[in-house]
Amino acid sequence: MTDTIHRTTIRRRRRRGVLAAVAGAALALAAGLGGAVPAQADVLDATCTGTTNIAYSPGIKLVAATVDVTDTTSFSCTTSKASINRGHLSNSSTGVERGCLSVGATSFNRTVYWSDYSTSDLTGTSTTANIAGNTVETITGTVSGGRFEDDTFVLVRTLPNIAGLLDCLTTTGLTQVSGTSVLTITGL
Repeated sequence: MTDTIHRTTIRRRRRRGVLAAVAGAALALAAGLGGAVPAQADVLDATCTGTTNIAYSPGIKLVAATVDVTDTTSFSCTTSKASINRGHLSNSSTGVERGCLSVGATSFNRTVYWSDYSTSDLTGTSTTANIAGNTVETITGTVSGGRFEDDTFVLVRTLPNIAGLLDCLTTTGLTQVSGTSVLTITGL
């Protein structure tokens, strides 16, 4: 009798072990096939800080008028590509309506020229706000071509406008404004 009880106990333990192994394999298979895929962390491809200079010809005044605008920004950068440590973007527009109280363009299309002679085409939209006596323009969008293609970018340009507003009241108007810029480019 003791021998029969012992064999029955061993069989039950084996079945439990087999059942546990089968259940574990089924859970692992379900997790691998239908389980959630962990989210990938964003990769910071470039962080750049620099100076933006905007020139108006003729100078802009309080009331909007047709002017030519030259916009240049130079950056020092830390990037995921060791060969890139600087960037530069510029744009010239003729016949643009600008005034000291106008917001400016909401679309943004520029090319960054990197220190390794590659380029990144930035396409996005801008929003402008007056914060603590500064004009803060935040531009967001995607890198539509070139280096870091399909990444997203954020460019924040801070331009002091307290002194500039006084220039808007003169006969020559505001002819130039300079400020700081921060560009971040992020990919998956």
